[in-house]
Amino acid sequence: MNNYREIMDRLKLFFNVNSDRKVAEKLGINYNTIKTWSNRGKIPLEKILSRLQNETINIDWLLTGRGEMFLKEAAQNINNQDGIVIANSSPINGNITISTNTHNKKVTQKEDELLEAYRKLPPKRQQYYYHKILSDAIEYELKDENNSHSNHL
Repeated sequence: MNNYREIMDRLKLFFNVNSDRKVAEKLGINYNTIKTWSNRGKIPLEKILSRLQNETINIDWLLTGRGEMFLKEAAQNINNQDGIVIANSSPINGNITISTNTHNKKVTQKEDELLEAYRKLPPKRQQYYYHKILSDAIEYELKDENNSHSNHL
């Protein structure tokens, strides 16, 4: 459901290059693979995310164009509407220290189990799943927006 051209254009901007071939080089992906994605009009997000796990790119920006390009800028600009305050962020190692103000929100047992399992993973796997979950949530949100938009037409 993703738009190849929009995502590829944002990757060019992020890597400061001007061709799909150079994006392929930056990602360590064969250019023929990029051409196949172009023909399909879709990028397999899990492949891109696994290649970007050590980068400072904001996945929300990559997928939607919303927000800041870089994680540090995005973390600094998050507002407190959900009770989350970013206290410190480091796009170099991907660590973000957060404090929450969620007096009315309780963590479910499943959420707690998920967090414990996540903490047992090595850092690179944690980064991968962090970006994977975010991209899945954003794709779901976009699909939901598209469905509600088409219902209003």
